[in-house]
Amino acid sequence: MQQKTVQISRLVIGAPKGRSGKSMVTMGLLAALMIRGLKVQLYKNGPDITELGWLASATGRPCHNFDSFLMSREVIRQSFIRHAVSADLGIVEGVDGLFDSVDLAGRGSTAEVAKAIQAPVILVVDTARITRSVAAVVMGFMRFDPDIRLVGVILNRVAARPRHENMMRSAIEQYCGLPVLGAIPKGVLLNIPDQHLGLIPTDERKDLDQAVEEIGQTALKYLDLDGLLQVAANVPPLEITGGEGVVFP
Repeated sequence: MQQKTVQISRLVIGAPKGRSGKSMVTMGLLAALMIRGLKVQLYKNGPDITELGWLASATGRPCHNFDSFLMSREVIRQSFIRHAVSADLGIVEGVDGLFDSVDLAGRGSTAEVAKAIQAPVILVVDTARITRSVAAVVMGFMRFDPDIRLVGVILNRVAARPRHENMMRSAIEQYCGLPVLGAIPKGVLLNIPDQHLGLIPTDERKDLDQAVEEIGQTALKYLDLDGLLQVAANVPPLEITGGEGVVFP
């Protein structure tokens, strides 16, 4: 069996819980990177099919699903390599909370996918009705699993008053030692209604291109793209393996 390695910049976008705004933040990041002229390969953890159209519309590339309950780490890793090797970076959008799973072993969780591809994790936190306590939330996620490398935080739904953002930034930096790589004010991202498994289908929104452009411009304003690209590049090479048992979905 032949083995070699490949260097691929990569990130996993997670959150403490579902409905944290993770999908729209991911959409904004993708659209902003496309505006920058970068090629991004997207992946979605879990069975959501509705959201794939939105993610693909932001990158111009097909989005692929992972499922760490059904797929081994090796299969996830090789599938990631196969589709991301031709892009500038690969991004995985998680599902629900970072460690949420079908059992206590963590099967099916976003964290399991991050481990499979040895990717750093960005935590998107809904900051409504929270200030200094956000550091306790982040610290808990940092310490819960030592095999997960949490490298930064994006604050979502930040209040208009500067004190709210400043307090949270200072608390996270002082108590957690992590950079805040974005702070998105409440209400600036497009309001796309939820469906059962995710966002509304793209064919039900006629102004799709305009929506993606607007989301991208918003992300350029409120996300630290250079910081995100830097942590995405600070990753180990991935092993390419051949032989029986390696399946490329």
